[in-house]
Amino acid sequence: MGCYSDGWLARTGSITVWPDRTGWTRGTLTLRSVTLLVLDAADRMLEMGFRPDVEQILVRTPSTRQTALFASTIPDTVRTMVGRYLRNPIYVALTMRETRAIAGE
Repeated sequence: MGCYSDGWLARTGSITVWPDRTGWTRGTLTLRSVTLLVLDAADRMLEMGFRPDVEQILVRTPSTRQTALFASTIPDTVRTMVGRYLRNPIYVALTMRETRAIAGE
């Protein structure tokens, strides 16, 4: 069970943020204690124009956080964001026949 307010949903141990509706300026949501950030469908979010919102989330969370970024494609926009905001990223590529992890690609 969670509570919904101004574009974010809080559950025990997790917060789901809808960037276009979150009240950053009112200070209703602070991300200073985030230890794990999950960005699912990051390629689609950037493609849909949410880059400024995603970057606001990234800069408002501690640099010591662990980030799991998922994307079905890795275009230059995603690579740029990974290079700017993630430390020691590991790329995992899935194919129908094999799974491989590429450290620092």
